Amino acid sequence: MELFGVRILGLSEEGLRKAALTVLVLALAFAARSAFRFVAGFGVGTTSRRALWARKGIRLTIGFIAALLLLSIWFDDPGRLASFMGLLAAGLAFAAQNLVLSIAGYFVIVFGKVFDLGHRIELGGVRGDVLD
Repeated sequence: MELFGVRILGLSEEGLRKAALTVLVLALAFAARSAFRFVAGFGVGTTSRRALWARKGIRLTIGFIAALLLLSIWFDDPGRLASFMGLLAAGLAFAAQNLVLSIAGYFVIVFGKVFDLGHRIELGGVRGDVLD
């Protein structure tokens, strides 16, 4: 793409079109979310259980549809989408490894019957008694 006779690196007609479509999809998603919430009569001040679940359902449904639209805009080749999802999954697995280990450790401690009340244990250099 050229701007005032200067070629701008990294920007193409297709990239700008995709960026404009992305902005449009996000604007429509936010507008639809607000419209559905107020048309259904579930304003922000409503705290009933039914209203809370309805708002959550509306947000998840519209978010899912918007995500599918955005993926279809940016990934027209299934091979590129698969590569992106693989890299994203690897990055999330690396970033969340302590979380996964903590959850696995919780299940081992709670359901594994390895420790009992009153046992003195050491985990990660920290000593303590099993109280609960």
